[in-house]
Amino acid sequence: MKTKTLLFIVLISLFYALCTATTYTDMDWELNAQSIDTFTISMQLSVHNPTSQIWIQTFATSPFVRYSIDGMMDSQTVLPLITEFSLAPGETWVFEMAHNGFLIPEQHTFQAHLSLSTQSIVPVGNSYDLQIGGSYANTIGLGNELVRVPIDFYWRNSLYECIFEQSDLNGMHGTIYGLSWYNNFHSSPPPPTQTLIYLGSAPSASLANSWISADQLTPVYNGFVDYPQGQNRIFIPFNVPFILPEGNSLIMMVNRAWQLSYYSSTNPFYCQECPTNNARRHSSDAYNLDPYSPPSPTPGQLVGYTPKTTFYFNPEVLDTEPEIVPMIPSTLFSCAPNPFRSSLELSFHQKGSYALEVFNLRGQSVFRQDHLSSYSQNTYQWLPTSSLKGGIYLIKISGEGQSQTRKVILLR
Repeated sequence: MKTKTLLFIVLISLFYALCTATTYTDMDWELNAQSIDTFTISMQLSVHNPTSQIWIQTFATSPFVRYSIDGMMDSQTVLPLITEFSLAPGETWVFEMAHNGFLIPEQHTFQAHLSLSTQSIVPVGNSYDLQIGGSYANTIGLGNELVRVPIDFYWRNSLYECIFEQSDLNGMHGTIYGLSWYNNFHSSPPPPTQTLIYLGSAPSASLANSWISADQLTPVYNGFVDYPQGQNRIFIPFNVPFILPEGNSLIMMVNRAWQLSYYSSTNPFYCQECPTNNARRHSSDAYNLDPYSPPSPTPGQLVGYTPKTTFYFNPEVLDTEPEIVPMIPSTLFSCAPNPFRSSLELSFHQKGSYALEVFNLRGQSVFRQDHLSSYSQNTYQWLPTSSLKGGIYLIKISGEGQSQTRKVILLR
């Protein structure tokens, strides 16, 4: 009996040794990616065991397979929540991943990683270069001057507006998804700064006599932007895409929200000269500048510079709102604050039993809560999970034969 027991222990030990002798470095890893559309990249990571031994590994984190884009780890990896993994000799396993979010239309490098522990994330396989298509990049201006527009950090807040004429746009039209500015900051950078961007269009426009207030424009971005020190491209994906009709000029208003601090005068952006009547700016340390009620126009506000700007667009006019979320006017509820960060309060204005559903701009439901009764409670707090990225979402309340949908902006 002792001999059999000893033999069994030896066999188990040998089996365990064979399994643990094989590591992730002995596996063949291959990442493939394909651009599906402007907002989604689907990926497949295949792992093949070419050895004669089984590979077994227990990971400390879940999910244990991740990916990076241009060296930046993505936190929204979509993978099964498993921490123990095994692969028999000759076996192949495929992980499905998806990246959701707008990427600049250029070549990007994707790399798969393994999370061996909370402190150890290692690359596996070769990187994968993917040319993102479906959109175009249109850079306006030479950037041969350094000026404190579109944002002036020398004051506590600033307001800037400019007009890109049809001749500047090089035929650009369609759906604009985002933009980039180009800075050259010599002093310590400010903290992430709340930046508001408004766009508008017209066959012709002028700022010679007054501002074009924000109520005549479309708010496309409200969020906190990092403006680092040195020479950088500042990429800002819009919360709401903007449709520019063919043949129109483009109007851009930029507001740096009020901050208690002001910074160095040596934090400029790359700009170029423009007709004097095509750009205005105003800065203040005394009061908050309101894009919807700009300061009284003065000749001194005419600045004569526009920022070097790259717009990312698709010539097609794309529908940005899902058909499954009808916009039916009613007074069922309101929500605040908007934009918001961690919590959104919904206030019901009518008694009844309702259902709450939240959609992203692709029409996908990201949250649902049934049986909300305003008889017992007039408010409801929606706490979005950390997996939801910042951007625009549609809040739909339905019930009692009615339905209402409101747009909100989640800041991350």
